[in-house]
Amino acid sequence: MRYKLMGRSGLRVSALALGTMTFGEEWGWGASEQESRRMGDAHAEANGCTPSQVAIAWVRQQDGVVIPLIGARNLPQLTDNLGALEVRLTDDQLVTLDDVSRVDLGFPHNFLTDPNILDVVSGGSWERLDNHRRGR
Repeated sequence: MRYKLMGRSGLRVSALALGTMTFGEEWGWGASEQESRRMGDAHAEANGCTPSQVAIAWVRQQDGVVIPLIGARNLPQLTDNLGALEVRLTDDQLVTLDDVSRVDLGFPHNFLTDPNILDVVSGGSWERLDNHRRGR
């Protein structure tokens, strides 16, 4: 797998991770930059916050243990980013943001998450396994 350097940060990321951090139309998933901006602006206006705060709040409200990494370069950006701690998106807003950023994981993910395959792999005991991720 090839990795790309993100600016002067020294951080190297895979093309897949980079694709999920950018607008996906060129990659064949997600929405265009214009549609993503329109949606972010609409949610920001509805919540009385900035688009950056919407993005950080969306990441914070994902299932599991999620810690958003913020990249503030100055005090006003840091202040704005920390304002996301006060933003709570509605379930409908989360769904629309999930839809605009959805990535088709394709094979082998789709194959391995098929209920019939899970049942075969687990010897018919999939439903009895204690799986903390099943609620997603």
